[in-house]
Amino acid sequence: MQKKQARRFSASFSMSSAPSSSRSRGERSKGKIMKKKYGVHAISGAVWLSMMVGCGGGFEDVQDEEQVLKSSESSLSCALYSENFDDGVADELTSGAYRVRWCNTYLPGAINTPPCLSGQTLRTNSSTINPTIWVNKGSNNCTGVRVNYTYYQFALANVTLSYRQSNDLNQVCPQTSLFTTAASHFTTQACVQQSVLIPFGSSSGVYVRFQHGSGSNAMWLDNITLTLEGCSSC
Repeated sequence: MQKKQARRFSASFSMSSAPSSSRSRGERSKGKIMKKKYGVHAISGAVWLSMMVGCGGGFEDVQDEEQVLKSSESSLSCALYSENFDDGVADELTSGAYRVRWCNTYLPGAINTPPCLSGQTLRTNSSTINPTIWVNKGSNNCTGVRVNYTYYQFALANVTLSYRQSNDLNQVCPQTSLFTTAASHFTTQACVQQSVLIPFGSSSGVYVRFQHGSGSNAMWLDNITLTLEGCSSC
């Protein structure tokens, strides 16, 4: 129950120039305490940039549709959700104004974690494992959700980040409808933090999927954070 509460954001507000997700994994034990202080809060005009992390990694930044979704500097960014999988569970938000739920997750033991990550992680290593996040913004007018995460692959795993807009009132698993590709992953043998902005369009929600294509190369995923963008209020 304690960790679940740490991931659920209260209705406190703050102004910040950078998200809490930019902390290194080495600060995670301290970060779990700090998470309790972060509510669904406003980050005025914030733009999250991809950052180099561990293992001599590089960076990738995906900003497709950024100008369309963030049409005004006065729009707000509202921190929504953070997950590091260290307790072996992909926690969910099931009450309140917003919803975050998971489909098709695989969380191997920490013994399988690459050296540049720590603790447990989310992993996909076949086309039958496509971890999917359902995000619903309810009646809020936010225009998109920013997905930040760290990934590692020893060799190209043929994994894309894709999405499908939806007005589902509850998540539907598995999702078989057509998804739109939002980002690819080309860096190998290094931990990379990536940032992708997903549009809601005219829908109240969106499914975000780490879709594994053909082959059996593995990709590890960690430090996933979600931020609502283009909001008039949080």
